[in-house]
Order: sequence, then C-alpha cells, then structure tokens
Amino acid sequence: MNGKIILSKLLPHVIAVVLFVIISLAYMSPVMQGKNLRQHDVVQSLGASHQSQEYYKKTGDFPFWNPYMFSGMPNYMIYMDYPSSISVHLGRVLVNLLPEPANILFLYMLGTYVGLCLMGFSSWIAFLGALSFAFTSYNIINIDAGHISKCVSVALIPPIIGAVWQVYRGNYVLGGILLTFFSAIHQYANFVQMTYYLGLTLFIFALVEFIIAIRQNRLKHFVIASLVAITAGVLSMSNHINRYMVVNEYVKNTTRGKNELSDSPENIVSGATAKKNQNNTGGLDKEYAFRWSYGIGETLNFLIPNAYGGSSFEAPTENSKLMETLQEEASQYNLPAENLFNYLLSQGALPAMYWGEQPGTGGPAYMGAVLLLLFIWGMIISKNPLKWWILGAVLLCVSIAWGKNFFLNDFFFDYLPMFNKFRAVTMILSFMPIFFVIGAAWGLQETQKLLQENPDIFWKKLKVFAVAFGGIILLMALASGIFFDFRSAQDKMLIKEGGEMADLFKKLVKAAQSDREALFKADAWRSFVFVLLALGTLWALWKKFLKFEIAVAILSLLTLIDLWGIAKRYLNSEKFVEKEEARTLEPSSADEVILKDTTYYRVLNVGNPFNDASTSYFHHSAGGYHGAKLRIYQDLISGHLDREIQALYKNLQDSAGKLSQGSTYKPVIDMLNIKYFVVPLQGGKSIAIQNPDALGAAWIVPEYKIVENADEELKALKNLNVRKMGILRKQKGTENLSSVQWDSLAKIRLTKHSPNEMVYEFEAKAPQLVVFSEIYYRMGESGWQAYLDSKPTEYFRANYALRGMVVPAGKHTITFRFEAKVYQEGEKLAFISSVVMILLLLGGGFYLWKKNQTKKVAES
Repeated sequence: MNGKIILSKLLPHVIAVVLFVIISLAYMSPVMQGKNLRQHDVVQSLGASHQSQEYYKKTGDFPFWNPYMFSGMPNYMIYMDYPSSISVHLGRVLVNLLPEPANILFLYMLGTYVGLCLMGFSSWIAFLGALSFAFTSYNIINIDAGHISKCVSVALIPPIIGAVWQVYRGNYVLGGILLTFFSAIHQYANFVQMTYYLGLTLFIFALVEFIIAIRQNRLKHFVIASLVAITAGVLSMSNHINRYMVVNEYVKNTTRGKNELSDSPENIVSGATAKKNQNNTGGLDKEYAFRWSYGIGETLNFLIPNAYGGSSFEAPTENSKLMETLQEEASQYNLPAENLFNYLLSQGALPAMYWGEQPGTGGPAYMGAVLLLLFIWGMIISKNPLKWWILGAVLLCVSIAWGKNFFLNDFFFDYLPMFNKFRAVTMILSFMPIFFVIGAAWGLQETQKLLQENPDIFWKKLKVFAVAFGGIILLMALASGIFFDFRSAQDKMLIKEGGEMADLFKKLVKAAQSDREALFKADAWRSFVFVLLALGTLWALWKKFLKFEIAVAILSLLTLIDLWGIAKRYLNSEKFVEKEEARTLEPSSADEVILKDTTYYRVLNVGNPFNDASTSYFHHSAGGYHGAKLRIYQDLISGHLDREIQALYKNLQDSAGKLSQGSTYKPVIDMLNIKYFVVPLQGGKSIAIQNPDALGAAWIVPEYKIVENADEELKALKNLNVRKMGILRKQKGTENLSSVQWDSLAKIRLTKHSPNEMVYEFEAKAPQLVVFSEIYYRMGESGWQAYLDSKPTEYFRANYALRGMVVPAGKHTITFRFEAKVYQEGEKLAFISSVVMILLLLGGGFYLWKKNQTKKVAES
C-alpha cells in the first residue's frame, strides 16, 4: 500500500520530467541529428582556451598562465579545474543530462519545476511555471549567444528560492540541505553577477519575512531560519573557496580592481585635461558598466516583443517599406537594390528595425503575454503578504536593468558594495521571470480558492481586470502612433550627418518608422489574442466548463505556444550546424603562413583585435576576448595600442601592405614582440604581414629612466625608443640599477617556453638591465617568480606592463615560473569543505529518515 502511495505521489513528477525531455529535444530537434549551435561566446571561449587544453592533454601539467590571450594573462577565468570541490563534479553531471544545447533548456524547466514544488505549488502549476520561465526570450537568446555559465547559473536560481522558502516555513533541516546543495551547484556555474543579484532579491525576501515575524510574534523562528540559510550559504561557498581565493587575487589586477592612474589612459597619454579619475578605489568605469542599459520605454517588450523592433540584426523583409524605398532610390542610379542595401549596411548607415537605447541587442526581454496576465492577476487577488517581496524584487530587477536611465543606479554604483564590479546590468532580466512565475502561481492558487469560496467576487474582479489589461493592449494595437514616434537616436544622427545623402536618409528613416510601427502593431495584436484566450480560459473555469487542472493545462499550452513562437525568432533550426563545425576553428591562409615560423613571437589581428579570440586558437596573440582583462594591459590598449594600430593600418594602406623597418612608429607593438599582423581583406580573406621591428622575447637596454608614478610611466611610452631605454618606477629590485654598465656584446636568448615557465640564457661582462616581453603579474608568492641559476631573485615592472631585471655579470640561466600558491591553498581548503559538506548532508538525510520512521511508528 505504501508503495502505491509513493508511486502516486511520484508519478506526476516523473511525467513532468519526461515531458521536459521531450519538449527540450523537440525545440532543439537538430541535436537528434548530431548537430549543435555555433554560439559566439562558446567559439570565443574555445579560441581562448584551446591551446591551454591541448597543453594539458599532452603534458598533464596544468597551465595556470595563458600566453595566447592579450600577450599573456592568468588562466583563472578562462580555463581552470577545481577537482577538490564536490559540487563541481555534481554540477557537471547535472548540466550534461541531455545533449547540448537541449541540456540548458531542460535544466531551465527542471530547476523551475523543483523550485515551485518546494514552494508548495501543485505539479500542474509548477509545470506551467517551468515552461514560462524556460522559454522567456532572454533565456533562449542566452543559449543562442553561448552564455552557458550564465544559463546554468540562472537555471539553479528557482530551486535556491524554493529551498529558502522551505527554511523559512520551518523545515530547517530539509531546507538547509537543499539550499546547500542547490547553492553549491549554482556557484559551480561561476557567474558571480547572477549570485549577487539573487542575493539582493533574497535580502528583500528576508526583510518582508522579518516584518511578518514581528507582526506574528515569531521572531525566534525568523532568527533560526536566517541562521540556517546563512549557514547553508556559507557552507556552499566554502566548497568553492579555491575558486574564490583565486578570483579574489586575480580581480585586484583586472579592470574591476583598483586603478593606479589618475585619469583615463587616453587623456594621460595625449595630455588632455579632464576630471581626475574618481574610480581609483576599484570597480569598472561607470560608463562601461552601464553601456548596456535597458531603455525605460523598452520595458514594454515584456508584453509586446517587437515593441522596439526586436534585435539589432533584424533584417527588413522584402515587402517592407524600407526595401521598397531602397528599390526606388536604387533604380534612379540604375543600381540593384541589393547593392545599395549592402553598401549602406557596411557603412552602418542603414536604419535598423531595432530603435531602442542599447548599443545593440540580441532580442527583447519578452516575458509572455499569458505569464504577465497571470502575474498581474496574482498580485491583485493574492492575500499572501510575501507578494510584497515579489513586487519589490520585480521593481528592483527592472530598476537595475534600466542602468544609466534610472537615477537610483548611480547611488548603487557609488555606494552598494560590489555593484560596480559588474557590467551589462540588463543581465538581471534573465532570472527576473521567476518572480513573474511565482506571482502567477499564487494567482492560480488563489483563483482555485476564490472559486470555491466566493465565485461572484472572482467574476467581479476578473471583469474589471480583463477590461483594464485587455484594453491597454488594444489601445496599443490601435493607436501606437500616438504614443511613439518609432525613431532612434541613430536615425537622427544619420540625417544630421548625412551630408549629400541626407535626403536619402530622411526617406529611409521614414520608411523604417513605418516598418517599426507595423512590427509593433502586429505583435500587439498577437499579445492581445493570447490575453483573450487566457482570459477566456479563466472565464470557462468560473463557468465550471473546465476543471481547474484542465484550465491550468490549457494555460500551459497557451504559454508554450506564445513563448515558443517568439523564441524561434532568435533560436531556430537554421542556426544549427554540424557538431565539428560548431566546435572548431579553421586556420586562414594568413594563419597557415604564420604557423610555419616556429620561433617565439606574438600575432596581432588588426581587424578586431580586442574583441575576438579566434587568433588565440592558433597563436600567441596580443589580442583576445575577455570581460576581465588585466588592467595594466587594458591601459596599454587604451593609451597606446588603439592609436598605434590605427597608424599601422593607414601605413599598410599607403604602402600597399608592405612594412619596412622603422616605417611606422609603434613602440608598444614592438616591445610586445608582435612579429606578425593578420590583416583582413574583403571577402573574408586575410594576409599575414611581418613586423621587422619586433624586439623578441627579451632585450638588453643601455639606458633607463626612473619616473615617479604610473601616469608618467604610461605616458613615457609614447615617445620611447624601447630598444634603447627602459621606463621604471622605484620598486623592489631596482636598487641594483646603479651597478648597470652597458655591454654591447651582452647576449640574452629564450631557450625554453611553456605556459608555466620561461627560461633564458644570459651572458655579459657587467651587470645589465634586461626587459622581457612578458606581462608582469605577481602577487607576493603567487604568480610569476624569478630564479637566477635556480635561486630566487628579484625582478620588477618595466615599461608599465612588462618585466625587467638587473642581471649580474657572467653566464646565467634566468627562469620565470608561474606558481599558483593561492590555487594550491584553496584546493586543500575546498577538499576539507567537501568532506564536511558530505558528512552534513548525509547526517541531515539520516535525521530526516529517522524522523519519518518515528512518525510512521507513532501513526501505526
């Protein structure tokens, strides 16, 4: 009998999970043919980590330094392994339950379903919520873009909320166990920004719980629950102590760390007068952090997906007004419309369908017409005091997503701890739908209750709500032109700076406005239809034409159809390619030429060097793609490399792609040992051009100059003869400079190089100042350590970002070895944490089992 009861309780959950698998594979059906997505961030990650992976496979020696990205940077946030953390192994199992990328969609649904069930919702409501959360457009767009860490992090947020709910409902042991488990897996995804935002929303939850506890005289329960939740959180974090220790060390040296310059690198190098840098205590530049800020008007995208034109890559249809205008204008010059279209597109002079405030977007944050309807309905009829947590969380998420467009974010950025460490605040919209889902679930729960207790009140409220909500959408569909001009800032700029083509741009902008309005109206009507169908389902439920479970099933189907249709605009079968193509990069003809040179050098792809890691797949690259570059290297980019690359590009155009020695003044490029440039050509091809001025792995300088601060050191590189002079600041290791005597016959050469070790042979008759073309990175005993003839020796920072050393007279072997002391210490602590975590989880599980057995005995 007990077995039948258990089976009857488990069966709905088993059915739900099976349906999640079917839905995931159906949406991502090409995975059944062995295909995969070629996702931008996955390809970039592959480029960044490929050589490190290959090195580890061949040698078994883990590469803590990545010499293939930005002239060298720690691998800490590119390619790492943390085997001592038990949650890392559990996370890998959970994430890989289905083939990529169906696994992420499945994880979205499974995580939300578990979270809602933990909050006490029925399997029917939890199933509806799972579909609603998984298919919101931002979550689908994240899969398409390859933001896998973000996706996994977001998928684990609903079960964390469910576990917290259990703790505060008095199930301290079960809730604590689950919270520890889910939080640990969530942190395995290593997307701290989502964890931070989740923490802010849970703070609001705790605040509302505290107020409720005071009113109900249950303060003791609140304190116990809070201590359990905090303990679970700390325990889950301790299982990733190795990762946090490494990141804590690294982040201090990145663009998120303290800034030693008094102004922007560009202003310092150019000598421009500007305000003193106010962000020298750490964190990102405010303008950079808020660059991707959701427009306040764009919030309408939650309900009408194409309210602001969809994505930045939305192409006009053949029968659009824009294409019609292009054809008319092109015919006047006897040109094919396609030629004019491609020309304007290449010049960035074609009005886009997207007309919002962001610099670019992969698509809108569409939450679903049915979901928003149910959420607002839930907030109206729900009597649960925790609905104020949901409303507070939604308002906070939207406010943060608005970024620079909302005054409160300036306060957060300046005063809220860690807030200024994160960029692209619109990311918060990825997990915000969970609050809409919970509000909608409460609405359905209250609907069932109200229909049983007072159906007349239900109908009275529903009528008013239906007229108000439906009326707003209907008004938008009928009279959108009254509220919006469908014109972007880029449109105005095109006309203003159009010159002789201003008249053409006016016509194109007017046509684009018409197309945008058409897109808006089409999706407004679409949302109106789904709202009518959802309201009709609630009406049928009130009329008792439908049972509650059937009504929820119909709403689930409507939700799936609604969100599926929008999601397919951004991730569909056409985007899938063969698995090998999705996960490999093919060398260009330029790469093949460069790879024939087996010496040690760096390569710079001048096309888009600092936003593309494909070059790193094959070469020691001076460029790359990463959100947390070393600050000293970013300063080189902003202060010197950007300008030098522009001058180089112009020189190459003027000289028909040929470089002679000294023809272009580029001291920073030369000191980074950039021997080859990859220059893109039309048609996707590229050529390799050799730099005759590259200084090699190391060189001896006859002169040096001591400067007072970082500003002077960075600025001095502008007019520096790097071959003859080194720029230094007073620091440990420079006290021996007075012994340096220039020896014209002195020699230094690189004899061995690997990610973790660089070995040089040196010979001179007197002490020499040597500059190495390697990026400086040392944090006490961690990072690059120097050895002279196997004995520890000092080295120092030179030329702002490189390494320098005073080497005594004679023959010597100089070794630089990367020693990840902080990682090794963290691994030991993580192992201890894993043991403690396993013991506590097992102990808690035994306690619950024992408690259940005692209950059964008492009942019998």
